[in-house]
Amino acid sequence: MSDDGPSAVPARWLTVTEAAQQARVPRGVVEGWIGNGHLPAVLIDGLRRVRAEDLAAVEEQTLAGVILAWRHDRQHFGRRLRSLREAAGFTRRDLAAASGVSPHTVSRIEAGHYAPYAETVRRLARGLQLEPEQFVSEEPVGEAVRPLASGESSEGTTGCPTIG
Repeated sequence: MSDDGPSAVPARWLTVTEAAQQARVPRGVVEGWIGNGHLPAVLIDGLRRVRAEDLAAVEEQTLAGVILAWRHDRQHFGRRLRSLREAAGFTRRDLAAASGVSPHTVSRIEAGHYAPYAETVRRLARGLQLEPEQFVSEEPVGEAVRPLASGESSEGTTGCPTIG
């Protein structure tokens, strides 16, 4: 029996620091995901570790990149939301009705007074028929907003199946 030091850790397990680097979020965000039960962790060789697959799932669920970018520059992304809304031909009330987010909240987000949570971002994206990442994209607004092509799925836009 040889003593080669700490036990070999499979490559799929990341330390909290490695997970934060991979997700491009502060270490405290990963610790929060663990503490809140969103990201399972185990103790290996005295370090908390998470599986890369679990980290990817939590990143997708929480829209980490979108939310952090939005919180970093609320004014810029609020203006982007307004541009996307206007390019889609929506008033604030139209977007509120399509997304389930109140007109007051839409106004506060557009003015940069409020950085939305992941579920609000998802609702706004569904209302505008966009991917949430479009809110923080460098892509010109006109290319980001387009009506659904005939035959393309509108799943999730209203929560109801399309008939007809």
